[in-house]
Amino acid sequence: MIEKAPLKSKAKYMFSSIPNTFLGWALVGMMKHYLNRGRYRIRVRGQGLAPGENWRHHMFGQPLSKSTHLRIYIEEKADEGTEQEVHTA
Repeated sequence: MIEKAPLKSKAKYMFSSIPNTFLGWALVGMMKHYLNRGRYRIRVRGQGLAPGENWRHHMFGQPLSKSTHLRIYIEEKADEGTEQEVHTA
């Protein structure tokens, strides 16, 4: 019997490389406004360190103000008594 190699895990973020600008935050705001909060939750995380910043000052991740881009994670809320599922597009 031939065993297949395990598949690489897929990324858990829905959107990436959103610029950390006024327009990027406008997109995040609209997504939060129209999100079905009864079923999903949204998280925004930073991506990329701004020029001139030292990563050693942010050992556990830089704040959003020091990020060049944003990532948006949209996760389905867990039902009572079940584990949380993450759906990716």
